Amino acid sequence: MGKESPNIRMRDIEILLRCFGTLLYGDQYKTSMVKFLNNFARDATKNFDEEKVEYLEKLFESFLYSTRDLEADCFSTKKGKFNISIFEAIFKATCAPYLSDRGLIDHVINPDAVNRLKENNEFINATHHSTTRKDIVQKRLLIANSILNSES
Repeated sequence: MGKESPNIRMRDIEILLRCFGTLLYGDQYKTSMVKFLNNFARDATKNFDEEKVEYLEKLFESFLYSTRDLEADCFSTKKGKFNISIFEAIFKATCAPYLSDRGLIDHVINPDAVNRLKENNEFINATHHSTTRKDIVQKRLLIANSILNSES
């Protein structure tokens, strides 16, 4: 499962930063993921109060709980490698509807919807080629939202 020694490049922190940055400021994303993440981190450090941080932590925990019926490799490519673009898209599509009223995710993510998403050719292309281009990021997030939130 997890790694015994920490990643010195702090990949886990980058994943969380990218997911929350995309969730909260994805509509402001401009190409250069590094610049986007740096700006988001700077803004969060300056402007997020303790209450907001606690809410986001609980939202993340509710997201993890909502994945309980998904396969262990649901955020991986067909080759079995974790893909941050897949994780980020599912995270945003699942969490975004709860932000405005600071709610927590109250459903289990449908494994069939995740499979449809991962089999969608446009989504596949948007997770493998030019993944940080603004139009590709937006396309990926739009497709995930459409597929994952079309059933209620």
